[in-house]
Amino acid sequence: MPIYLLTATDENGKRGTHRVDAEDSQDAYKKYESQGFVDIVLHNDDAAAAASAMFPSNPDMEKNLTAVDMA
Repeated sequence: MPIYLLTATDENGKRGTHRVDAEDSQDAYKKYESQGFVDIVLHNDDAAAAASAMFPSNPDMEKNLTAVDMA
């Protein structure tokens, strides 16, 4: 399953960047929308590939990854 990188705002107004396994970009968007996230921005595949290379799969880290972490 492809990995998508997206940035979204949670119900508390906190903006964060997340990696999500999804069938396609629409599925990735819907997964976060259904959890109450808003202002969802899907990043292109190049960004997802770069993020995957920089950050090995780590579920604890993925839940808390922010844009600052990626700078």
